[in-house]
Amino acid sequence: MSKHAVKLLAQGLSIGEDTGFVECPFCMAAHEEKFSVTRTVTGLLYNCFRASCGASGFIPTGYWDDGPAARTTPKPKNRPYINALYLLTDMDTTFFKEEWGVDPIDFKVTSKDEYALPILHPVGFPRGWVIRQPVWKGVTSCPRKGVPNKPKALNYKDRHDHSRLSWSPWSRVVNPHQVVVVEDIISAWKIGQCYRDARGVALNGAKMGYPEAAEIAKENPTCVTIWLDPDVTNQAYKILHRWGLSFNYCRVVTSDADPKDMTPKQIEEILHVEW
Repeated sequence: MSKHAVKLLAQGLSIGEDTGFVECPFCMAAHEEKFSVTRTVTGLLYNCFRASCGASGFIPTGYWDDGPAARTTPKPKNRPYINALYLLTDMDTTFFKEEWGVDPIDFKVTSKDEYALPILHPVGFPRGWVIRQPVWKGVTSCPRKGVPNKPKALNYKDRHDHSRLSWSPWSRVVNPHQVVVVEDIISAWKIGQCYRDARGVALNGAKMGYPEAAEIAKENPTCVTIWLDPDVTNQAYKILHRWGLSFNYCRVVTSDADPKDMTPKQIEEILHVEW
């Protein structure tokens, strides 16, 4: 039954695509959402990153293919965000500045009281939105309520071929010496705004695959720093092992907190490198 659930999760995936992190059909640990399925030419790769579960395996095409029609790779659909977006109020701007010390450039709100965080191309133009429920661990001062029982965040790309990577605004640092790979947009923005020679780039739930690595390498930074959340340090080292040689220099940094929860001085101390 669980393998059938893997097949259902993979519906609509093209070869080389993955589901991102979703609820594991084996351990049902929805609160962690650490399960991923990738479609390959020959079948489905699946893996649960939750240590107490560890379900992983390969389902050959013959197991889950429903016939000749299913063997044709479906053309992926775009999923742009089509609902109205509105400017932040002064109340929202104050919240982001006081909570994380971030200037919420181009952040918006939805008609349903959610935040819309921009997915930015390396040169700065928007290519989608992360619709974020206004709930963060330990944060009680958010002025918005959001929509109960919806996923914490959903990615909407204007075009399917757009990356899910979201870069901190281009106007701050044109040719950065350092690109810092983090997990969320607020951390990326904070790094870009408080460290003069770096740009943050948020994974937004994406794995570091070839398109993401190629996009970062194209910017030709002197150093690529991988700085993920404290509970997924092992994933940071997997990225280093797989893609480190694609960059001029690549390293992993670890800390007890996300960049957005640190002071500018703490961020500078961690990121400063003698070139």
